Amino acid sequence: MTEPSPDFDLIRQIHTVLVLHFVEGVKQSEIAAKLNLSTSKVNRLIAQGRRLGMVQIDIKSP
Repeated sequence: MTEPSPDFDLIRQIHTVLVLHFVEGVKQSEIAAKLNLSTSKVNRLIAQGRRLGMVQIDIKSP
């Protein structure tokens, strides 16, 4: 079996950070500690996820 590509690993890491931050409401500093990353790396991953179109925020008025 082949190793996952670096792009897949990066997308998976971005997805994990985005879910923790936007869905579960975890602070960036807490994500950094949990995933053994720097806070600035978490911030960059969130920004990259936004650029890749992985984040959609939908607010509906009643």
